[in-house]
Amino acid sequence: MGVSMNVTGWDLFSGGQLGMSGNAIIRYGGGTIFFTGFWALLIGALLVLAGALMLARGRLGGVITLVVGLLGTAMSATNVVMVYTKMRTGSVGASVGIGLWLFIGLSVAALVIGIVGASTAD
Repeated sequence: MGVSMNVTGWDLFSGGQLGMSGNAIIRYGGGTIFFTGFWALLIGALLVLAGALMLARGRLGGVITLVVGLLGTAMSATNVVMVYTKMRTGSVGASVGIGLWLFIGLSVAALVIGIVGASTAD
């Protein structure tokens, strides 16, 4: 199960296995679940749409931003936990890269913006 240290979410999406089962969306195996780069792309696209909707319709866009930010935060936090608890040991030796830190940071920012947007009146 030895792998390069430079495996990214996009690598997992486009075929990198890390010795895991699954498909281009989710990888799993050995008590590990890992969301691939597909989710970061999808959530980013949904946040762009929700942001535009928030500009046009206020509260509705805020609620959608809140939900999508919550999903992104949960998925990225799961990935960080899996890397630190399951993938840093043994022959894998993976570490959290800049992409995953950006994903979690921007998801938390979207969550905060969604809370503010959802609490404002139309």
